Amino acid sequence: MLAVVQTRPRTYTSWKSLSFPSTLNVSPFLDELIQPIPRLWQPEIRLGLHEVLINAARHGNRLDPRKHVIIYYSWEQDQDLFRWIVRDQGRGFPCQQHRHRCCQQAIPEHDESGRGVYLILQIFDHVEWNDCGNQVYLRKFIGVGSRPPLIS
Repeated sequence: MLAVVQTRPRTYTSWKSLSFPSTLNVSPFLDELIQPIPRLWQPEIRLGLHEVLINAARHGNRLDPRKHVIIYYSWEQDQDLFRWIVRDQGRGFPCQQHRHRCCQQAIPEHDESGRGVYLILQIFDHVEWNDCGNQVYLRKFIGVGSRPPLIS
């Protein structure tokens, strides 16, 4: 079920939003979120957003269908800038510790914990969690001067 939420970040007037009950079936939401992205970049951005949405539903909301994942998204065509805010209704996680572990150390092949965060950090240009770790802000610049996609 795709639900549109009218509330959006106060500082951005052009943001859209959607919300869904915690589920691992995030394909319909990904389809909506990557629609404005150039085709060449869609597989990479889809993978990154998939990781974010799954982490929010599984780890944040513990797949509790009474809890929702809320996504705000915006793009500025004249700047080739895409932004997302993903929030869950969970207690959060110690993101600074987790980010340090993901970025500074190799993740063993058998360690499933941290791979999603590692991918997110590689795909997006800017990744920032709120203080309690239940909301992440993502930004991606796709245009002249940006690196080529990692996935095509």
